[in-house]
Amino acid sequence: MAALRTFSLQACTITFGGFTVSGFSADDAITFEPSNAAFEEVVGADGDLSMAQKSVTWKVKVSLSQTSKTNDAFSALLKSDILFGTGVLPFGFVDPRGTTVFQLTAARVMGWPSVAVGTTIKGREWNLSGVGEGFVGGN
Repeated sequence: MAALRTFSLQACTITFGGFTVSGFSADDAITFEPSNAAFEEVVGADGDLSMAQKSVTWKVKVSLSQTSKTNDAFSALLKSDILFGTGVLPFGFVDPRGTTVFQLTAARVMGWPSVAVGTTIKGREWNLSGVGEGFVGGN
């Protein structure tokens, strides 16, 4: 039987350190990338296969519009982290219309985005990195 499923970024809850992340650019607003595979294959000299479980960290790319106030928050967090080491905070993404969830218990803004200014609204790509759990679900 056919099903109808929907996704809405506007319905998702995206937070970093207690504030709501908003003001995204078009298309790929947020990207989660694992640092590595969860398991590594090790083949012994006799051909036996073993699997070593690895820790997975997450790289998060947040694409904001240049007009987003979240740019101010990320800038302030990065500046504070550089000066005082206070930028490690929880990051969360929840899709209430589906089952995708990312709960990073400790994440930080990794650096400044490239900045372009012109006659149109430009984007700002912020890179975060953190540890925690992810569940890639469907809608």
